Amino acid sequence: MDVTTIWSAVHHTVPLLIVVANKHIGQTIKQSDVDIVTIARVQDAEGIGSVDTVEGFTAALGDAPSLLREGCTVVIDAHIAKGYAVVMSKGMTER
Repeated sequence: MDVTTIWSAVHHTVPLLIVVANKHIGQTIKQSDVDIVTIARVQDAEGIGSVDTVEGFTAALGDAPSLLREGCTVVIDAHIAKGYAVVMSKGMTER
């Protein structure tokens, strides 16, 4: 995600849905997390989140279609739990 992409979509009234899987892979951020929702809103997009549960994500996805039909650019900030699910970890370590 890049702010010029968001700005361009808003400026040209492009209905665009961006879901940011906010996990900071490969980054060490010692301060507070990057505020994706504020970044989106400053560009005049609809910012939804931060979402950190399946129910919250489902609700955010439920809100997005009506906003997209209105021509809005929508950014959902989905916080992903660090680490891997047990099933995935097991599959990656088996031979």
